[in-house]
Amino acid sequence: MTGSHSRRKLGITSVALITYFNVSGGPWGSEPVIAACGPLVGILAVTIFPWVWCLPLALTFAELFTAFPTDGSFCMWVGVAFGRPMGFQVGFWSWVAGVIDNAIYPALIVDTIMALYAGDITGADGGDGVVLSLLQRFLLRAVFAVLFMIPTLTSIKIVGHTLLVMGLMIFLPFAVMIAISLPQVNPANWFVVREDRDWGRLLSALYWNYSGFDAAGAYAGEIQSPKTTYPKAMVLCVVMIAFTYIIPFIAISGADKPHYTTWDDGSYSVIAQAVGGTWLCAWIVVSSLFGNLGLYVAEMAKDGFQLAGMADSGLAPPFFAQRDEANGVPRRAILLSFSIIVVMGLFDFTTILSIDNFLSALASLVEMSAAVKMRFSHPEIERPYRVNLSDRNLAIAMVLPFILGVFIMLNELTKSWVSFGLNVGVLLFGYGCQRWIQRHPYHQYEVIETPRFQDLTLEY
Repeated sequence: MTGSHSRRKLGITSVALITYFNVSGGPWGSEPVIAACGPLVGILAVTIFPWVWCLPLALTFAELFTAFPTDGSFCMWVGVAFGRPMGFQVGFWSWVAGVIDNAIYPALIVDTIMALYAGDITGADGGDGVVLSLLQRFLLRAVFAVLFMIPTLTSIKIVGHTLLVMGLMIFLPFAVMIAISLPQVNPANWFVVREDRDWGRLLSALYWNYSGFDAAGAYAGEIQSPKTTYPKAMVLCVVMIAFTYIIPFIAISGADKPHYTTWDDGSYSVIAQAVGGTWLCAWIVVSSLFGNLGLYVAEMAKDGFQLAGMADSGLAPPFFAQRDEANGVPRRAILLSFSIIVVMGLFDFTTILSIDNFLSALASLVEMSAAVKMRFSHPEIERPYRVNLSDRNLAIAMVLPFILGVFIMLNELTKSWVSFGLNVGVLLFGYGCQRWIQRHPYHQYEVIETPRFQDLTLEY
């Protein structure tokens, strides 16, 4: 069963939620946006960034997702634009980045539970209250990895419903924290600019919190009425993400407890403690569990459907194209991602996570370039949804996102010699895989429903 099966189940809300959790998943990790350059710059950044980065990418990608309505969509249209080898590379980079990113969530869940158990809900004690052996930590991570893989094995529609519940569990405590913070706001705090501004940290944090819109193409074969669903879901997702950061930032930076210069990843629990007390801090920490679970479920589904789509088009072994006849879930592809995640539970993630941002930025750059090129090189392709920009204006709209992507890619590549070596190693391994597939091509057997798309072939 290929990615063109007829069981298209996902509507606007489900697509928006799955994409939201692949891109954001909640306010956590956004604290450095304020800390890097101060509240004024941070608030302006999260107000502007969704419209100059997120919306152009989301709608441009939606145009091509509707033109190539199959799982692993972006691999297909990049392959048409730049050739089959590049289609494989983009798929490989995206899949590796996704699996690495997803491996961190079981670890974060275990660390959070241990901190709660030890009474160290703010993380001030470094989580030393409970000491686990390497085996115990690995087994706990594996247990959570198994438990929260289950929704992804049932149906993609169940994934959407699961993420709706996760979203409600996340936003309720933040709504309470915002309400408690507002009476403590000093408006003068919003206009503070940090003297020792760190623009690199700011841009890296922004990219980390706003990247991943191509994930919506990983399961394009599961979307009801792609022509209308994709653009509406992408706009809804961008709006959700914008409010995820803007509203909390206005409240907490205005209160400025503790001082914004002390904020880092994970500081929301400390902020909650300062503005509302221990009960609010504990509630925020518990909600972070649901945030990590939502991120894990969404990423697992995305990686599984993407690999299955690559297998459909001959970019991965046909073994992974198999889908469950009852619900269309690519269980083999999901189980491969899960197996790698479990093994990675043995390792520390601090260094290896540099691969994630680099590969994600690199894939986005190629996808942006392919989207613009397709407007000029393949104007004949049927596009059920089309961004209301001329070819030239679309290219202009991509300039700023492209420059930002180049900066992020180079910044991640040059962070350290270890980071440089890991990223170059992954690129070389991907090239080796592509050369092997080129010499031993898999049989391509997918039948695409879109007539104009059916006539296209991916050539080496």
